Amino acid sequence: MANLELIVGNVGTVYTGRNKREASRLFRHYQELSESGSGRAGKETVTLFADNEIVREYVPQHYIAMAGLHGCMPIYQAVLDSYNDAVDDLSDLHELGRRRRQELKRDGYLELNLHRDGNEYCEIVACDCDDPDSHGDY
Repeated sequence: MANLELIVGNVGTVYTGRNKREASRLFRHYQELSESGSGRAGKETVTLFADNEIVREYVPQHYIAMAGLHGCMPIYQAVLDSYNDAVDDLSDLHELGRRRRQELKRDGYLELNLHRDGNEYCEIVACDCDDPDSHGDY
């Protein structure tokens, strides 16, 4: 029987033992807390180990809103918790009207006019890395 350990982001180790049923139940519980985005476990990675090997992992998804010039690193970048927050962020930044906002929301990408909007494009990318802060702010 494997030694099981469940670790939750900044909460730490929440289970150690050999009971697979209990470890799975707690994994689901902490995954739900992470998905809710609230509390100490909100937006945290949940990892189940068996004999020090990862056997199950939940990494919360976040979204990167970017804008810039074609062929260059993004001039603007923000990390947001939801797709709609990313749409709102880029829409506010570029003062997009209703039609262009809907196009951005539908496609996750929008060609812009450099002279009117200050950038040539904006886009939203989903990311599930375990360190949203690693993207940095521009």
